[in-house]
Amino acid sequence: MSFWSNWDKMFEENRYLKVSVLALSALAVVQALANYSISSDKTTILIPANMTTSYEASGVKLSKGYFNDVGDSLSNLILTISPSNVEENFQKILPWIVEDPKTINGIRQILMEQAQTIKDNDIYQAFYPMKFDVYEKQKRFVVRGILRRTNASTVTSSTTATITFDFVVNANSKLRITKIGIEQ
Repeated sequence: MSFWSNWDKMFEENRYLKVSVLALSALAVVQALANYSISSDKTTILIPANMTTSYEASGVKLSKGYFNDVGDSLSNLILTISPSNVEENFQKILPWIVEDPKTINGIRQILMEQAQTIKDNDIYQAFYPMKFDVYEKQKRFVVRGILRRTNASTVTSSTTATITFDFVVNANSKLRITKIGIEQ
């Protein structure tokens, strides 16, 4: 008897439950659409080689701080060298090079010639980066600084050096070097 007396109340509760379920379902659909729109504008957090700070990249646009740290790291790998570490430093540069075999071979040839010169003349050099410039339209960043050289006969020279890196940014927001130019 008590079951039939509460039957009318259950219809009312079911109606509120239906409205609640529809409202929660609509909220879930809106949340799913919001998550999709946020995830389609992908932001990648990048940590350059030998760096501890992360930078953001949206699509193919990288921050200036990222170029500064990458330029600092790569310029030191190229110009802060000695006969004992020159080959190891140059091997660390190769993963940054674009995956085109012709480009890799060209840059590798330049680096090998420089390594041979450093070994033959027993040159020790240190590069002190002073200025970083990024030219996004030309797909180039430039590192300028002071290069100090010493050889076995303790002749020390100090000159201004400029390293130019031409680059591309692939779809995964990875920076790849296409050309390296060194002016001393």
